[in-house]
Amino acid sequence: MELFCNTTLRVAKFVWSFTFYTSPFWIAYMFKNQYFTVEGVPYMLKCGNIILCIVLGAMWCRGMGRYNNSEYQKFIKVLEAAKQSSDPVVRQKVRNYDFDFNHWPVGFSFSESTRNEAKPLGLSLEKMRAESSSSRSPGLLSQLIGLPCELLSYCTMHTFGRWLVYPGHTELLNQLVASAIQENRDKMIEKLDGLRAKLKTKDNNSIDVMFFDRRQTTQANGQKLVICTEGNAGFYEIGCIATPLDCGYSVLGWNHPGFGGSTGKPYPSQEQAAMEVVIQYAVEKLGFRLEDITLFAWSIGGYASTWAAMNYPRISGIILDATFDDIVPLGLAKMPERMKGFAHRSLRQHMNLNIAEQLIRYPGPIRLLRRTKDEVIITSETPDVAFNRGNDLLIKLMQHRYPTLMNLESVDLLTQYLHAADQISMLAMFNALEIDEEACIRTLQSYCDKHSSKYPMLIGEDMSRARRSQLVIFLASKYMTDFEATHCNPLPVPLFVKPWSLDDGY
Repeated sequence: MELFCNTTLRVAKFVWSFTFYTSPFWIAYMFKNQYFTVEGVPYMLKCGNIILCIVLGAMWCRGMGRYNNSEYQKFIKVLEAAKQSSDPVVRQKVRNYDFDFNHWPVGFSFSESTRNEAKPLGLSLEKMRAESSSSRSPGLLSQLIGLPCELLSYCTMHTFGRWLVYPGHTELLNQLVASAIQENRDKMIEKLDGLRAKLKTKDNNSIDVMFFDRRQTTQANGQKLVICTEGNAGFYEIGCIATPLDCGYSVLGWNHPGFGGSTGKPYPSQEQAAMEVVIQYAVEKLGFRLEDITLFAWSIGGYASTWAAMNYPRISGIILDATFDDIVPLGLAKMPERMKGFAHRSLRQHMNLNIAEQLIRYPGPIRLLRRTKDEVIITSETPDVAFNRGNDLLIKLMQHRYPTLMNLESVDLLTQYLHAADQISMLAMFNALEIDEEACIRTLQSYCDKHSSKYPMLIGEDMSRARRSQLVIFLASKYMTDFEATHCNPLPVPLFVKPWSLDDGY
């Protein structure tokens, strides 16, 4: 009875989601075929009543089945005890069951945070943008003229625009991958000892997280925590979390707002609130120091992770896999010419995912992983490494960290290096410049000894052209690693290496 009724309800939910997201086509079809006439409306109401009876009947049968199921009655008692008790032993018992995450007891709330190190610096792109625009605020007449466009931008980005940017939070995709998510989550708990928890954010969203504790193992990596952030259609159950787990790290995965069990919608402000409570949970509940935490993000997950890196500069490092610099160039590349102005305004106003602007404000070690056959974060119609926006992310990072070194000539040289067709061509260019890695390290260390290791470094002013070129390509090779794969291929374990730091040498 449970299986039959759940299947019926799942199908009904999927059909409703599919109908909702394709409603413009169905409305047009029904209007064309005269369903909205005096004869058509009663027919639609009859069909609706039949569907409603099936759904209510399935819910009633499922309820009766559960009422007479001794195992379910036992689960209800465990769940109620967990909600009413603060005893860890009592609350631990609820993890023996998998059920609707809406009813999962809250494991940690934003309001419980008390330690200063777990509080962010308060930096955000929204504040920076507001501060820069306040000095050149448009007049009242300009605001009134632009009001219709503002309203249209708001409506666009709060409906199908948001779905295009983050398809993983749509009910339709969640229904499509529900069985795979359930199956993998069961494996994580039963075979990998994963600990699931619900976190409450400051904007009252619930964030679904899974923690894998490796601190009791003999591996040194187990003392370090990797916080994984998925892409725009990824879930921790079926995402990038597998690679750091295979490397023996303690791992904390979480789902974006609206993804899987998490509630909310993945707007920038809600992404920030979710990332903040995840960091607080790791520090205050799980007991990790910020210095022992590494951020690992795939694709659009780089936005939330770079926000965290910017606001928690003591974090040990950040690894960005298949991540772009800014969503605006990617969005405009897919738009007709006439729509580009409107798309630019809408994205910048309501979905300002400027990852590079956040990354440059993080002072710690960084590693970028570029997929040479990436077909998603490119501005060309076919996969071409020269149009990979990861190139722009690296260039912007190095321009900020080494402004004197990165003159126009150096930027052209680095662009040529990044546009090389394959790794053999890049290696040939590296060797042609006769780069001595030990000498480059000594040059950087000498500058730090005389001046400071803080960014930006004003190194390169008195260097020869050849020496500057060698240092630029050397630094690029340390910040970025190539992976010959498409956007969604799993990252191999050998490529999951901690970010390069001058303190580590080469």
